[in-house]
Amino acid sequence: MKERREAVPHRVAQTVAVLLGLVLLAAPVGGVVLYGGAREEATQQMLLGRLDQADRLVQTVKDQPFATAEPYYRKALTAYRDLSNHHPDSRAAQRVPDRLHPYYTRSALRTTSRTTATRSRR
Repeated sequence: MKERREAVPHRVAQTVAVLLGLVLLAAPVGGVVLYGGAREEATQQMLLGRLDQADRLVQTVKDQPFATAEPYYRKALTAYRDLSNHHPDSRAAQRVPDRLHPYYTRSALRTTSRTTATRSRR
């Protein structure tokens, strides 16, 4: 009977040790998963920031003559292209097509008004 009493605490100790070992192994794995998700979200936010910055460039120069605005339009187009080509699966890249219509509308209007002004001077 004495042997049986000693065996029960030994089994409990083994069970506790195994459970603690599993918890200690699971904690770093959970941390890696959480870190990966946080890193992915930070990347998405950074790319959305680039998209917003390009949109602001287009919005800022919308009333300027094309000659003045052209470098800003080129910079915005470069940002849109970079997002689409280098980060195609990002949320920002998914939004680029919606941004191109206003971009082309504004830049085309600036080009058209410049061409019209040049023709009227002749």
